Amino acid sequence: MSNIKGANNSIGGGSDPPNREDAGRAKSVPYEPTWRSVAMLSPHQPVVSQPHALRSNVSVKGKSLQTPGLPEILWDVRRVHSVPVWYHLDRNYKVVTGFDVHVIAQEIVKVNKNMGVDAKYNSAKGTALLFTPDSVEIAINLFQEKKGIVVEVQRRDGDSVSFHKYCRCILLASSGELDHSQLLDTLKPDLPLPENFGTADNARIDPAKEALTVTAGLLCKEEYDALSLGMEGLVSMTDLTMSGSAVALLSSRAVLMENDDEAQSTIHKKILEILKHWNTEFSDASLQDHATFMVNRALLVLSNSLNVMCTKGSKQELQVIYKLLRQEGILLCLSQILDHVQVRPHDAMLSVKSLLILVKYSPEALYDASVDGLKSILEKANQYGRQRHSDLARTSGALLEVL
Repeated sequence: MSNIKGANNSIGGGSDPPNREDAGRAKSVPYEPTWRSVAMLSPHQPVVSQPHALRSNVSVKGKSLQTPGLPEILWDVRRVHSVPVWYHLDRNYKVVTGFDVHVIAQEIVKVNKNMGVDAKYNSAKGTALLFTPDSVEIAINLFQEKKGIVVEVQRRDGDSVSFHKYCRCILLASSGELDHSQLLDTLKPDLPLPENFGTADNARIDPAKEALTVTAGLLCKEEYDALSLGMEGLVSMTDLTMSGSAVALLSSRAVLMENDDEAQSTIHKKILEILKHWNTEFSDASLQDHATFMVNRALLVLSNSLNVMCTKGSKQELQVIYKLLRQEGILLCLSQILDHVQVRPHDAMLSVKSLLILVKYSPEALYDASVDGLKSILEKANQYGRQRHSDLARTSGALLEVL
């Protein structure tokens, strides 16, 4: 692990930048990019384009370029400080030469938008804080050195494997070497399933029922780790690519429909309860973070389950599910979450996915969505997505076309 002492000063603000004499003593910091922790050989690494592809489109000597399609500059960095003498750079960094810092910042903004991360930018300090859909927290720091601009990427929280995927994309994008058309395949590779995957689905029904019973028990506990484990297990069981059609269909019915089975009925009630109280606020920070995580996972379970039902279930079941969700007030909750897109963009993205499935496969949902004024909320979400979140813009635009 690299020493990242002083990272808080670079993100949250802290001490003043060193003077020119101190900056001159930072020559021992290596200028060449260090790729030890991000250059993992994988068939799903992003395709590297020619560096001059970016150079032909921008002016690099003091002039800046606003990325096409953005109505405003989200990260307007004009000047950054040199690396402080006491600051140890994280090993995930790259020195970009030949580009103005403003151009580098705009390329990072572009890749963040295409990756679908929630980004908080600080133009004055040249820092950014990212929150990814899979709960990885990333910090980006920009520094000025004699050879160019130092782009440092730090993992603050979350899975390290997922972090390296994001980190590599950010570092490549900062120098114009990233092929954005291959970005989705890099972050979410479509791995080939085993040849016999799904052929023995019926034999997995009994173990799946036992797993649902265990999950129901975890969701009834009060400990944070037990609740989180139960939700993560439910996310996997409702994912067609991870559990197979029979298990995913059984789990999705447990989530979306009323059941005579006690465990499955408990899961159904717990998911609806979490979604109904999505906006509950707590004074304790750790409790608030846990509640936010549970809502996000519940939305993902709902989206997965609806996707399974529309592909493997029947139209009659979808009609029953829609009436139940409307009766329980879940559709109103989804609209409210979508209306808070600027605060909870990842939750809004999952809400749009669920609404799109319901509207596509339920005539009643299409009529109710038109009457309830969902279009104005969608237009707001679509505008936010065009600026910051490509997936949200694409999905909300598809729903607007249906309406």
